[in-house]
Amino acid sequence: MESFLLGIASDYLAKFIVGFQKEQVTANLLMGKGEITNVHLDVSEINALLPGPICFKSISVRTLMINVQSFTNIKVAPVKIVVRGAEAVVVERMEVKSDSSTSSSTGGLGGPHKYGLIDRVLDNISLELQDIKVAISTFGRFKTRFVGVHTPPTLHLHLPSFVFYSVDEYGEPLKEKWPKVDGKITVYKQIALIVKVELAKRLVTGLETLTLLADTPCEVNLSMVKKVSTAQLLSLNCELSMENVEA
Repeated sequence: MESFLLGIASDYLAKFIVGFQKEQVTANLLMGKGEITNVHLDVSEINALLPGPICFKSISVRTLMINVQSFTNIKVAPVKIVVRGAEAVVVERMEVKSDSSTSSSTGGLGGPHKYGLIDRVLDNISLELQDIKVAISTFGRFKTRFVGVHTPPTLHLHLPSFVFYSVDEYGEPLKEKWPKVDGKITVYKQIALIVKVELAKRLVTGLETLTLLADTPCEVNLSMVKKVSTAQLLSLNCELSMENVEA
């Protein structure tokens, strides 16, 4: 099982990290005893998975850590990924990518296939993000890259804390694997985060900033229903709650 997971991790890291070599993945790295620092992600690979009008222009990560909590109980014990310090730039696409061109509807693993071990491992991944900054820019009504008075303000998101983990149908930490019922499996995830949102407009006199949200605690509950025979995503439900909202 250890060599199997080493192979999967090396394939994914080499695919998404610019200049990463598969030989860099070791058992110590997967057990949280090592880290990868100062890396840039291959946004072309990530953007190929994203539908809709926006895409990533760049993503840089200061520190990346991986911890496989149990090689023998991988179906339940999550693979934990920790990112400390990251900056991303998101821009509007000049041409909108259609939903049908992505692989998300078929599980994202190269087409329809039976829901199996790799799907469980990926669905059960736990993420812990610290000090994440995202800048989102659009072109405005003229749809031009030329920056002028017509250019909308840039939206800045700052996530001091972001935790993404698996739960059961009652919202409790997952202790047993999600059951398969009537040829379907329901994946339950929860996100706890703190977010700050600002708008920044570049003026002749300088940069004008408007705070939309101060550091605001949020909780997101997700449930995803997948078809076992094809790993196809059938439905997605999302609930968002926010506390002590201050601008």
